[in-house]
Amino acid sequence: SASEPRQCGAPSGSGGQKMGGDVVETVHTSRAWVVMGVAGCGKSTVAPGLCAALGALAALGDDHHNRVLPPVCIEGDDHHPAANIAKMSRGEPLTDADRQPWLESLAMKMRQATALAGTVEGTRGRDVVLACSALKRAHRATLTAWTVGDTLREVYFLHLDVSRRQLEDRLGARAG
Repeated sequence: SASEPRQCGAPSGSGGQKMGGDVVETVHTSRAWVVMGVAGCGKSTVAPGLCAALGALAALGDDHHNRVLPPVCIEGDDHHPAANIAKMSRGEPLTDADRQPWLESLAMKMRQATALAGTVEGTRGRDVVLACSALKRAHRATLTAWTVGDTLREVYFLHLDVSRRQLEDRLGARAG
């Protein structure tokens, strides 16, 4: 069964920064961070760490006004449809047609997570972090096209690159 997105960090915000005695309002809009790469590169480890770091950074500027909601972390593999899981468990690679509805679903989950920031009074945004391979430009285009809207303005793709040897070691150590 698919897990629900997880909130990371404490409720927080970056309401303003003092400069020369004046408060300069900082504007935070919701952002998406896609931690991407091949199987075994560390997406599922890096994404929650990034989510926690974003929550901690937001907490540094918390003034309890115009706060930023806690970031949400989504593990893309937890949201594959049953047909994709069955296909992968048989060792069959997924086609782009298999991936398309899954990518659209992930984009909608990101958009839904950030949409809440627009409905909670006094909030100015929420970051969302997605762990997802997103290896093809078309995959990234789907995530961007289906995600960017009223509540989510920016999508950043963080490509994790590790050596072939590290990948072989990591994948060899996995159970199943």
